Amino acid sequence: MKCRRAFTLIELLVVIAIIAILAAILFPVFAKAREKARTSSCSSNVKQLMTAEMMYVQDYDETFSPNYVDPGAVLGANGTNINWWRFPLAPYIKNWQIFNCPSGRPQDNAASPATQLIANYGYNGQLMGKAMAQVQSPASVICIADSLHWYADLYTGMVIPFAGKAATGWFDASQAANQLESNTRHQSGSNCGFADGHVKWLQFSALKGGMPAYITP
Repeated sequence: MKCRRAFTLIELLVVIAIIAILAAILFPVFAKAREKARTSSCSSNVKQLMTAEMMYVQDYDETFSPNYVDPGAVLGANGTNINWWRFPLAPYIKNWQIFNCPSGRPQDNAASPATQLIANYGYNGQLMGKAMAQVQSPASVICIADSLHWYADLYTGMVIPFAGKAATGWFDASQAANQLESNTRHQSGSNCGFADGHVKWLQFSALKGGMPAYITP
């Protein structure tokens, strides 16, 4: 008669320990791979937004899109409480999902004027309605990028590209106190679309060192 040999408690604990060690090693790798994919998807979104912006510029006498206010909108909109800049670009994209960053805050329908799109993308307020000829170095000025909020004012510019992860609020990205690595969304960096149409991921240190020039036409 054969005698069956079962696992001892020690052997079982060793196997469990090995599995736990492997999980601890592999889970961060999986998380980084997932965020890398989200970064690529976000970069594609920003590229499509910038392509739409460049098409708008060509259609409107080489002038950047304005902070358009939807006349049918509720909320007593004054042009600063909703990111209206998405509406002039929408006809060139025809896919509202593009306005949502994969690593940003989950949103309702981006086509709705009631949706504020906090913690997704922002537009450089200093470029709004400005002629392209007025921008001395379009390849060095950010137009659309990862953002915590959508609009600050025409003097400080958009609150980009230190996007943050908070659900509400805004801050001025040109202020050193707000230029934190934790305020970037994609692997210690942000996806940025420049005024000439090209898109680039910028590391936190590069963003911090380039402010406020990055948002100044």
